Amino acid sequence: MTGVQTCALPIYVIPNGVDLNLFRPMEQALARQTLGLDPSKKFVLFPYNPNEVRKRFDLIQAAVSIARPQVDGLEILTGRGLPQEQLPLYMNAADVLVMASMSEGSPNAVKEAMATNLPVITVDVGDATDLIGPTAGCHLVRREAAAMAEKIVEVCRHGGRTNGREWICKLSMEAVAQQIVHIYAATVCR
Repeated sequence: MTGVQTCALPIYVIPNGVDLNLFRPMEQALARQTLGLDPSKKFVLFPYNPNEVRKRFDLIQAAVSIARPQVDGLEILTGRGLPQEQLPLYMNAADVLVMASMSEGSPNAVKEAMATNLPVITVDVGDATDLIGPTAGCHLVRREAAAMAEKIVEVCRHGGRTNGREWICKLSMEAVAQQIVHIYAATVCR
């Protein structure tokens, strides 16, 4: 074809933003009281449908079974089918979020956990490695129950929260919207 002008545009991948107003740190004791959870237990959060095979609930169960003899009162807290407004309570009530998925893009649960300063243990899936970055208290592990269990024990013994919110603030809804506007403005074909 002649006379057809084409432009080679760069490709950008921008992950979903996280609502930092909704997903924010709060007192763990208050979150547990609101949800009616035992304050003496340790909770591994699995915010997905346990029946969704690619999310690997079976692997989380195996890791918790291995870790349980070293962590008194260790349980899995599931968040299947919760309204978005309730997820921050679960994240603040939990001691750690563990991600074992076989496939993800940019897992919102990891971003949301980071925004609440919840420690995250994740396999290398999607952009999860970038999402946790250098945050102390967050861990990248092999997709093996023993490796996950080791970090669950470490996080539960250490206790406390992370400073993940500082790292993930670059993915606030406002920051992501600005990235999109900037890319649209930069990709005008001339």
